[in-house]
Amino acid sequence: MKLDSTYKLAIVVGHEKLAKGAKLGAPLNTNEYDFNKGIAQLTYVFARDKSIDARIFYRDGIGIRGVGKAVTEWKADACIELHCNSATPAAYGTETLYDLDPPNSKKLAEHVQAAMCGVFKRQGKGDRGIKLLKEGDRGHYNLLGYKCAAVLVEPFFGSSLSDCKIAWGVASGYSRCLVTSVIAYFNQLEGEKENAK
Repeated sequence: MKLDSTYKLAIVVGHEKLAKGAKLGAPLNTNEYDFNKGIAQLTYVFARDKSIDARIFYRDGIGIRGVGKAVTEWKADACIELHCNSATPAAYGTETLYDLDPPNSKKLAEHVQAAMCGVFKRQGKGDRGIKLLKEGDRGHYNLLGYKCAAVLVEPFFGSSLSDCKIAWGVASGYSRCLVTSVIAYFNQLEGEKENAK
């Protein structure tokens, strides 16, 4: 289905210049913030190529609350906040976090999770699923500021050598899949509008 209007996608880079998040192992040899800056740029280019009005947002100097306000003021239709997981070297997998408010966040999470699992070739335990965040959960405060459908993505574990090797090889595909999943979500909304007529 061809989208009949221009949708807006907010791409939020998690963490900040002065607090860059988790360290990502070899062969990435970087951190969450710097890795996701690159992913955000690729995602932006792919989104614009598909006629989605995209914008990259940073927390630098404004924090979590400030970026939520900026995304809301821009009137985004969907928001993806970019992160990476970290735990023990044995931990691996892909997950997508969402909140109940707004309700469409779950639909967006389902599309994003499926697309990421395709790119990262996740099956079984590697597909950690979509996770509804409750008050006090890590990442919940991040999503509270968004008034559009929003997800926080954790595509791989920076503490896992095998996950970092996968991420090294699929950066372009990962960025592209975020866009295709958002398009699938927007198309679902369009289909629901049509069915409601």
